[in-house]
Amino acid sequence: MGAKIAYYNFLAYGALTVTSEATGFPKANLQDYRDYTYWKATSNASQTIEIDLTGTGYESSAVSFLGFVSHNLKTVESDITLDYWDGAGWEAVLTTFNAPSDYTFFIEFNNQAASKFRIVIANSNAAVQIGHIGLGQVCQFNYLPDAPFNLGGERIIATQEISNAGNLLGVTLDYAEIDLSSSFSPVTSSELAAIEAFWNNHARYGRPFFYAPDGDPDGSYCYWAHIPADQLEIAKPRSNTIYVDSISLPMRGKR
Repeated sequence: MGAKIAYYNFLAYGALTVTSEATGFPKANLQDYRDYTYWKATSNASQTIEIDLTGTGYESSAVSFLGFVSHNLKTVESDITLDYWDGAGWEAVLTTFNAPSDYTFFIEFNNQAASKFRIVIANSNAAVQIGHIGLGQVCQFNYLPDAPFNLGGERIIATQEISNAGNLLGVTLDYAEIDLSSSFSPVTSSELAAIEAFWNNHARYGRPFFYAPDGDPDGSYCYWAHIPADQLEIAKPRSNTIYVDSISLPMRGKR
């Protein structure tokens, strides 16, 4: 099983219809790539998030993953399904599944194109809250990143107050980040095509994405990642016409 990057987000381009939205938690927050702004339901009743791609130019573009960031779907024990509109009615893409945790995760499925999709969240024990939903495409590698690669390590960004005597008076925790920088070598022509699609349509604009370095998108090590603004570049060194020697992606992220 190789590493996976899930990117693009057709949900960002479609018209959204939701069952409810709590005051201060609008549906638009699901589309803005910001994991710290939220959509929230008004109750624990079943919620439907419908994505209408009609007129966007993406009606025939296939999607193959559904992902969630900064959510409480595990805590509230939600049942989740994904359907697509076949022109006459709703058909299942993903039958009922449950979030493995409240951390970032995504679920893969066979390529599906449709003018409309809907996410149904049912049987929750409290109001659902979600920072970002991804509905897009997957860049699949044939193998894991070159060793060594960071899996589970974390760096805490904090401010400490120290007295004149050198005593620790207090700590303010700002945020946690994970260095996910990865290299892949060699890169086959099929992998290169997938990486170039990821770069051309998504990464070069500085947009965040889902990254599963161990290839397990709903496991413990799935991240909401980005390429830092001062490192937005991609190189493709070649020693022959069959393989690219290596691809390096400087990435940071969070769970």
